[in-house]
Amino acid sequence: MDNYQLTVYALIAGFVLIFWKAAQWAMTSARAARDSESLTPADLMALQEACEGLISDLREVADDATARVNLAVAKAEIVLEKLAQTVPVDAVLARAEVGHPAIDAPEEELSQPAPAEVDLAGIQDPVERVYRLADLGHSCEEIARMENRSPGEVRLILDLRNLQMESQAA
Repeated sequence: MDNYQLTVYALIAGFVLIFWKAAQWAMTSARAARDSESLTPADLMALQEACEGLISDLREVADDATARVNLAVAKAEIVLEKLAQTVPVDAVLARAEVGHPAIDAPEEELSQPAPAEVDLAGIQDPVERVYRLADLGHSCEEIARMENRSPGEVRLILDLRNLQMESQAA
């Protein structure tokens, strides 16, 4: 063996000895830290009582919130029932159709827009007509005016198409 090999072996042995001592020191310091951080039985009892108190407070708050929500729902049901008895919903919906603009609507909104540039007469399915107009870049409100539908209905049709396309892509 030459001096180079002896030096390498000595360095390896020195590193092993240093790492072994470091591991021993880490184990003893971790054990000492763990012993100093441990809780006494009295500390554990106090912690358990505090947790039980917090849990009971949480239950009380949850019960109170549930009662408030139930009360609000009951009040809303009563108001809805009274409203349904006094105002027939079908009559309100019939007055709010797309063909009848609101009284306070500006004059430019009252005029019906010109029909689409593309010939839609060949498309018989009203849903396909909505799809086609949307593909041409018309907004939901424009399509609703052109097709005598409500904007919500047009949005629903387009959202359902998007949902169907997403489910087919997945």
